[in-house]
Amino acid sequence: MLIVKRRLSDMEVETFEISEEQLKQYKTVSASSGPISFNKEAIDVYKMEYETCARRYNDLYTAAWTNFSYMALFAGGILTFGGSRFIVPLTVFLACLPLLFWWVATFEPLNKYGDQVQKDLGNIERAIDAHCFPTKPVLAETPKPPGPTAVPSDYANKGLTHYRDFAKRESRQSSVPRELTQSSVPRVRSVVRIAGCIMLVTAIYFGAKTAHLYLSGQSLTVAEPPAMVLEIKH
Repeated sequence: MLIVKRRLSDMEVETFEISEEQLKQYKTVSASSGPISFNKEAIDVYKMEYETCARRYNDLYTAAWTNFSYMALFAGGILTFGGSRFIVPLTVFLACLPLLFWWVATFEPLNKYGDQVQKDLGNIERAIDAHCFPTKPVLAETPKPPGPTAVPSDYANKGLTHYRDFAKRESRQSSVPRELTQSSVPRVRSVVRIAGCIMLVTAIYFGAKTAHLYLSGQSLTVAEPPAMVLEIKH
């Protein structure tokens, strides 16, 4: 039996008795409630940040491809309506400019920012796993794929690894020739960069050809066909 005194004021002291069994229960509850409460609050914060980053990651590439659709329509309009007014080299050169602008000014910056957001998402996943699975063993880089013999226990301690698995997939595909082999799927950024380089070479070629025609004194517009005059004799 323990005697506990609590001072209520300068002149008043409260005294009460607590058994050792009750004291052990109080210590157990106080020791376990603190970390649980802390972990719950920390997980809520990480969850909010994770959802915000995941939404931002999706919005980045949605914005990039929405801008691409606008630039593709703009380039198509130049080819459609400019072909009747300008010579072919100038029309092709002008049509390449919107797509090159999208590649350099939109896709590459947003793609680089998306990589940083993906890295932040992976760090959040590690933090959430540390709180939810403090004793989780180190897993292999590639999770065990589901199959006929797979059981729920195979994934019980997998944790949150979506963006980390995606980042490991990217690190294994580090070179363009390997990405274009039959054993791997080409990365979107690699296809865009290859197409951008082809577009850049095309723009340089037709731009130089347009400049040569201009410096040689040739007209860059298509001459309108002479109007047909119908002569009616009475």
